Amino acid sequence: MGTLMVIPGLGIAAENRFRRAGITSCRQLAETSPQEVRNILGYLAQDSDIEGWITQAQALVREPAL
Repeated sequence: MGTLMVIPGLGIAAENRFRRAGITSCRQLAETSPQEVRNILGYLAQDSDIEGWITQAQALVREPAL
């Protein structure tokens, strides 16, 4: 799975922070703990559905490729 922007609610600012931290795929996000995500996002984590993003990334990783 490519861009993280396929996850609803995850905007460009969060995606940029993830990229700077080396997280560029849904698989990588799916394997990241909520605390690590909070550390990466900093103040952006305040209004973010971190657990929801991780859950969605995990679901996307499990989907069979077409």
